[in-house]
Amino acid sequence: MKNICKFFFLALGVYSSAFSQITEITRLPVQDISQSIQESTPLWLSENEIIIFFVNESKDTIFSTRSTNRGKNWSQPQVVQVVQLVIPQDALHLTAIRKSTGKIFLAWSILNESMKLIFSNDNGISWSNPISILGGGSPAVFMKSSYYLNLSEWGTGEICLSFYSNGASKS
Repeated sequence: MKNICKFFFLALGVYSSAFSQITEITRLPVQDISQSIQESTPLWLSENEIIIFFVNESKDTIFSTRSTNRGKNWSQPQVVQVVQLVIPQDALHLTAIRKSTGKIFLAWSILNESMKLIFSNDNGISWSNPISILGGGSPAVFMKSSYYLNLSEWGTGEICLSFYSNGASKS
């Protein structure tokens, strides 16, 4: 819960410095005392609409919740992806980006398997099937642990997934 708050308020801080001041913020519907949400990533869809992706406590499901009024009210959480874990893991690292064309990409790591990537052409209403991306290392087939994923859009419109793997940063 602490991390979801950090990401949310960081996103609001960056956004509010670029646009008008946000006067009222309410708690996310997932901020329940009984839950421990340790991974989330916010994504601005427009000047007023925010979508936040977060992982449940057991780290086997990715949810989203959205606000169409700058965080004053939030929709009920929706399941984005059920994550098939062979063995439990400590973290499920998330990253998301909205391309200049409007397409949304969401990626996450399954530390002993691979990274996964899905995309949406309708602002996160429906999603593609997951694409597996092996992690970094030498050789990559054997070194699959990846952490701190980050999606970026280059000036050419290409999407870059960078991550940290076994002591070395990869792209």
